[in-house]
Amino acid sequence: IYYNVSENFKDNKANGMALLRLADQKFLQTTPWNYGALSNLYLKISGQIGDLDMREEALFKHVLLESMHGEAAEALQLVTGFQRKFPRGAYAAVARKVREVLVTDVYLNTKWVGNPSALVRFFEEQLDYLSGCVEQPGFLKSITQAYSESGRPIELIKLLDSLVERQWAATIAPEMYQEIVDNSELIGDMPRMERVIKTFLHKYPKDQRSREMTERLGSI
Repeated sequence: IYYNVSENFKDNKANGMALLRLADQKFLQTTPWNYGALSNLYLKISGQIGDLDMREEALFKHVLLESMHGEAAEALQLVTGFQRKFPRGAYAAVARKVREVLVTDVYLNTKWVGNPSALVRFFEEQLDYLSGCVEQPGFLKSITQAYSESGRPIELIKLLDSLVERQWAATIAPEMYQEIVDNSELIGDMPRMERVIKTFLHKYPKDQRSREMTERLGSI
């Protein structure tokens, strides 16, 4: 029936639905070696279809196939574009999850050595999607090193300030507070340093850094 509708009712809204459902029948059979044609078909349907909801669905499935089987860096650009186009659409929550996975993939599989400014730009562009990266060993070290090599302690403080209160970053929050304190002292921002130390001591009174933090607070 979908085939008949797609062939005989080209100017009807049902035609778009039929094209989508015909494409859907092949979705689960895709592999990294054969997904390209179906991905391009979804993109074509999205460009031709008039109904906004179906246009979003077709474009999302194009993005999803590229995320599943394509290059992570390219797929990340696609899902970012999709989010800009449909920020509150039916697939917004799923798109966010897809982006988080892709961000982690790109972070882990890109050679950042020798290009700290690119890593800094990546962190800032993907700030809201770093939950998977936070779980990776050495994540905080890679952040601090990239900003240090770029000579941007103020921007590092701003980034860590934004990350430290997020629930998904709780496992490394004490270390982030330490870095904020160290860099605040480096740039001579003593009011911030004092405020962050007090926050740290309130939240983590039994942390192994508490004694050092108390001493540093007393020296301000």
